[in-house]
Amino acid sequence: MITKSFQKFIVLFVVALLCVNISFAQTTVSGTVTDFNGEPLIGINIIIKDKLVGASTDLQGAFSFTTKEAPPFSIIVSGVAYQTQEIEVTENDPQLDITLVEDINIGDEIVVSVSRVEQSTLESPVSIEKMDILDIQQTASDNFYDGLANLKGVDLVPSGMLIKMVNARGFGGPYQTRFVQRFDGMDMQSPSLSLPFGNIAGIHDIDVESVEIQPGAASALYGPSAFNGIMNMTSKNPFLYQGLTAQAKFGFNNVNNPSDGVDASPYYEVALRYGKSFNNKFAFKVNFSYFRADDWIADDQRLMVTNPLGISELNENTGTNGNALNTYGDENGFALDLNNDGNPDTPLIHRTGYKETDLFDYQVENIRADATLYYRPTDNLEVSYMFKYAEGNGALTGGNRYVYNPEYFIHKFEVKGSDFFLRAYNFRQRMTDESYDLNNTAYALQNLHKDDATWYGDFGLAYATNGGDIEAARATADAGRLEPGSEAFNNALETLKSNNSINGGTAFTEVGDIFHAEGQYDFTNLLNNIFGLTVGASYRRFQVDSDGTIFLDGDGRDPISYFDVGAYIQANKSLLDNKLNLLASIRYDKSEFFDGLFTPRAAIVFSPVENHNFRASYQTGFKNPIFQEQSIFFPTATGIILAGGREGFIDRVHTGPRFDLFTLAPDVNDVITVPFVEPENVTSWEFGYKAMITPDLFLDISYNRNIYENFIGVDLSQLVTYFPTAFTGTPDPEVPDAIYAFYTNLPGDFRTEGVTAGVNYTFGDGFNAKANYTWSNLLDELPVGFLPSFNTPEHKMNVSFGNREVIENLGFNVTWRWQSEFDYIFGLSGQTIQGKVESFSVLDAQVTYRIRQGLTAKLGGANIFNEYYTQALGAANIGGQYYLTLTFDQFGR
Repeated sequence: MITKSFQKFIVLFVVALLCVNISFAQTTVSGTVTDFNGEPLIGINIIIKDKLVGASTDLQGAFSFTTKEAPPFSIIVSGVAYQTQEIEVTENDPQLDITLVEDINIGDEIVVSVSRVEQSTLESPVSIEKMDILDIQQTASDNFYDGLANLKGVDLVPSGMLIKMVNARGFGGPYQTRFVQRFDGMDMQSPSLSLPFGNIAGIHDIDVESVEIQPGAASALYGPSAFNGIMNMTSKNPFLYQGLTAQAKFGFNNVNNPSDGVDASPYYEVALRYGKSFNNKFAFKVNFSYFRADDWIADDQRLMVTNPLGISELNENTGTNGNALNTYGDENGFALDLNNDGNPDTPLIHRTGYKETDLFDYQVENIRADATLYYRPTDNLEVSYMFKYAEGNGALTGGNRYVYNPEYFIHKFEVKGSDFFLRAYNFRQRMTDESYDLNNTAYALQNLHKDDATWYGDFGLAYATNGGDIEAARATADAGRLEPGSEAFNNALETLKSNNSINGGTAFTEVGDIFHAEGQYDFTNLLNNIFGLTVGASYRRFQVDSDGTIFLDGDGRDPISYFDVGAYIQANKSLLDNKLNLLASIRYDKSEFFDGLFTPRAAIVFSPVENHNFRASYQTGFKNPIFQEQSIFFPTATGIILAGGREGFIDRVHTGPRFDLFTLAPDVNDVITVPFVEPENVTSWEFGYKAMITPDLFLDISYNRNIYENFIGVDLSQLVTYFPTAFTGTPDPEVPDAIYAFYTNLPGDFRTEGVTAGVNYTFGDGFNAKANYTWSNLLDELPVGFLPSFNTPEHKMNVSFGNREVIENLGFNVTWRWQSEFDYIFGLSGQTIQGKVESFSVLDAQVTYRIRQGLTAKLGGANIFNEYYTQALGAANIGGQYYLTLTFDQFGR
């Protein structure tokens, strides 16, 4: 469904087209592009400077395009791994013979994310990481998204093969809402959960032109949630990337998996892309990809013991009597007091739970399909419309453990020129019937057999009559239990996960929409380049309908919604013959339920000599409370209700219809007041040095220091117990006797710091060595029980070595990645769980062979020594992946 706001934008979109002023004078620019040896170069882009019009070279290295621009004008000739040239065209219909020089050391590239306008990475005022087409082709990881883990300052935390979270600068984990992930200008966050499900709805390798990541606060240009960083993925434009590309991948994973009953399994993926342009006026492209695998297994059966502070600590013990990490329904424990003398006769007795492997088959799929139409009414105006469908699935840790199977429908319109863009998109997400709660599913299966009171009664009686044999008493209490794999168990499981909680099941019902419109104009050319000036604005509206399964929006209530608006301005100026560059920006954002916020940024880049750049920056970021932090009302498996903090108990100004206990209390002084959750913010300073030390040696080093205020989380050590019947004398079905855990702000502030360093050295005949190091440190301890915690290794290192053509048609790349152990704290099933994520190192390697022009084979392995590791407690255990990929490109790129 397309919203009314989106329909209005379509009308404005058409009006913009009608206002275009078209001229008919034409110049044809044509020619060939070759390398130093005279061999034709394929896929080289030739574009008029400061315009959109251009073309790419074909199999013979030839190109041709027409333009309404009259000579003289300049063209930009560029291609991955070749030095960019700027050539002036001084005559009508020129025939150009262009030779490009190979550029193996990619130390200085053009990026857009940092300032929303093109600039050199060397001159960037803040840290920036980039993967281009060549990096993607050469990555030793299974795909480009996995390869992000090798970038400095970037964390990639996988919950499985599909659901993965990108983050930077701390507070990591498999549930990441402080890092913005964008695809062709669209924010890919889930409407209700405010996190992207990895790359499920994103972009396939064969359609990626570049990926840029800015670690650190970026709200000054990108607004809410650009708190720890932002990633921009850009796809290939069919005006420049034409023809058919097809890829087939076959691989194996789960080799020697330490989990019982898990055997090595195949996985495969197919992808197709086709792009075509007509007379440099019309173009289209289509994409399709399908992925199928048996996912990694989350099967950590270590038991937890609650310490005096209320923290559940993992130990190395396993067994049936205890609270195991990836077993559910065993969280609550009771000690038997047979003599009623206050002295327990048994240790804590836990019900026999169900393992995650009993509740989820780990079969994951991902389907992505999109089609985009392009029209260029002039040389400097491009109009496009895209429709995309995607779906996928996997397990994820939140308040409980869940299986998510989101389905996406995306519409996007965009008008852009060299100095501006205007875009709007509608992002709809729907959870399918296969999205369900693993913890509550385990409890529901147990209750189909016996409720807790009956089970513990049977256990106590058997324990008293059999001489205190705990296991014999357990067997008696478990008699008749639904056994995993049995027909009765399978039927019950299918019924539960196919029905939502309103209908007696454990599935989620969720339909969410994001409508987003934004625009930007760069006034630099109008100001004759005296200084740079960029302005922009945006509007977003979020809406979610969960039918009461996640929020209190059931029983005929309206869907929950809110909006935010924002605007920014940025100015930059070069002084001292471009040796000194100054930049300043500020953004204002106003959310429907929160006060407006200003987020400024200022930076200076000093270049005393060419290719040596010192930088310093002051950055700010903020995050409004996301949907669940505002309005969630969700019972965890242990009976604790996780409640949003936007609507407190008695504040009528902010409650609205969701959650208000004021009418239940005769005396307002007897009512518990929950603080109104506020936006969190970060202030960051960064100092760095980036340089081409020699033409073969590139160095980038930086230090960052950050101050966080009003950090949002759940404090499970400060639970609220409320009994409405004490005030009213009668039960209230909407506000039951319960224990509540609220999202709240952490009082005061705390600090973090970090260092990143990277070096890139090219030597010999095309050999390239890269290394980077990241240090992250939390300077102040968070209160016990407050979630989330830092959850980031102190030390990380990546080293790679390769040559894209060590001999004719044969290249290779090897990457080693290591991180130190660290303390990990998270919430699950109403518990605060603490343990260590162990140090690990992995080695990835690939060999690429060009079979013939346009057909390439890639044989590789990620974690080739198959050393299983995890990056988040309760998440999947990751082993080796071994794959063969065949890629066909019609134009031989």
